[in-house]
Amino acid sequence: ELLEQYGHRCAQCGSRGELEWDHICRLSESHGQQEFQPLCVECHREKTEHEARTYDADQLASFFEKEVWEQ
Repeated sequence: ELLEQYGHRCAQCGSRGELEWDHICRLSESHGQQEFQPLCVECHREKTEHEARTYDADQLASFFEKEVWEQ
């Protein structure tokens, strides 16, 4: 259904080819509501890299601390 809605194209750049499912809003920011969009591998990678920089401001994000794990 979503592929038809987007014309079997990437929601960001419009390219055809291998598509991946992307949460439009990060799961930690969606508060239970999940919406997806098809993105090509490149757009999905770029979007994910950009989102990773916002973790410091994300109160719901979890972080792994090696020293805590080792203790």
